Amino acid sequence: MGLIEQIVFVLFCLVFVGLAYHHRHSSLYEYTLDRQQTTLFRLVCTILASIIGGGFIIAIITLSFKGGMIGVLIGASYTIGFFLIGLISPTIKEQADRHGYVSFHDFITHTHGQFCSVLVQIVNLAVFFFFVAAQFVAFASILDAVYGGRFYVTLIVGSFLVVVYTAVSGLKGVFLTDIFQICVLGAIMFFVVAPALWTSSDGLHQLGSLPPEYFSGLGMGPVFAIGALIVGGLTFLVRIDLWQRVFAAENAQTAKRAFFIAGVFIAPFFLLYTLLGMDAKVQYPDLKEQQIVPALLHGYFSNRYILLAVVCAVVVAIISSTDSLLNVLAVNLVKDRKSYGKTWKKLANDGYADPAVDQFLKSRVRICTCILGAISLFVAIAFPDIVTLIIGATSGLLIILPTVLGGLLLTAPKPLAGQVSVVAGALVLITLFPMLPTMAFVPALIISSLAYVAVACLGAQPQKTAKDAK
Repeated sequence: MGLIEQIVFVLFCLVFVGLAYHHRHSSLYEYTLDRQQTTLFRLVCTILASIIGGGFIIAIITLSFKGGMIGVLIGASYTIGFFLIGLISPTIKEQADRHGYVSFHDFITHTHGQFCSVLVQIVNLAVFFFFVAAQFVAFASILDAVYGGRFYVTLIVGSFLVVVYTAVSGLKGVFLTDIFQICVLGAIMFFVVAPALWTSSDGLHQLGSLPPEYFSGLGMGPVFAIGALIVGGLTFLVRIDLWQRVFAAENAQTAKRAFFIAGVFIAPFFLLYTLLGMDAKVQYPDLKEQQIVPALLHGYFSNRYILLAVVCAVVVAIISSTDSLLNVLAVNLVKDRKSYGKTWKKLANDGYADPAVDQFLKSRVRICTCILGAISLFVAIAFPDIVTLIIGATSGLLIILPTVLGGLLLTAPKPLAGQVSVVAGALVLITLFPMLPTMAFVPALIISSLAYVAVACLGAQPQKTAKDAK
């Protein structure tokens, strides 16, 4: 990396530190829920930024390099997922306001009991570590491959930057980063990268040389294609970061409209990422996975300043997606400590707490953020494969889907059904994932769903939930 690029990159990083510093004095209510006053524009930006981060950019390009239009199928599934969570967001928001939910796990505790909530939280921890590790690996891979740096040094430094920013700024700072990210990423992708793709592929005509399966969406097999289209978007119903967006919205209708708008706007991004992967297959058919994105960048942009702008856009996307995951899970973990329950309930009811307690709880969230970031870094070092990490995380989300749907749709959910469903699905996924990483989610989801239905039909309910107490 030349001197000018180093200076620009350091200044770029300082922007995020400055934003974090500016918002360090926010109250606990602002830190965790943005005072439940997130407007439509901010909500749309932060929802999009949560999904189309740097890790997903690289993953979709890589999958499309292997399987062509599979990236479009995944994008279609995500659009459906946004519409689905948009439809149920008024219900989520109404229940959150009525029962004082501050986190996704409040909902699980209320509908399926404390023990089931613990099981779901364990699954979410594993999912979280895989998702965040994928973003860390993406950060290091881009800078290492494009500028020839040291992968593990970049991985550690980049992870440290993201964790510190998230710990200091909280959810409000995350929202600010998301707005900046989606504006920068959108501008770079559609006004810089898209024209370069058009030129490289001769107006997309060269893509016609690819095999027919690249245009059918079956390039990675029919099972993966059908699964990606049907169940991929369903994971949105169980993503704790998206639930946190619903909680933070100024009202239920704002949340609903935001998800509908995000569902429309996400489609062009996935189409572009897919075409980039297919063009890479045409131009560089024998590349290894980790070489695909760097080869595209160097092939498209000979001007180092334009290349720097594109790299910065991808890096800011990585930072934005990662800080969202870190913040939300840290809040959930600290919130679920029984000793902090009363304070958090007061927070949900009136938005204020004793200043000393306020600072104490914020410090605990920050410490938790740092610990989670450190563990995610170790996962990234142990498994530096972006596609496998993201597929593993998505598969993990699917095994808690039956429990969440049961809580939303049933008037009297059965705690035992949720417990058995999560455990059964997790065992199947853990057993099959090492052998069939792209297919393990199918039997895991089937077993998890059958277990929930079977136990629920038996009518067993060994413990009372908060819903029963009402």
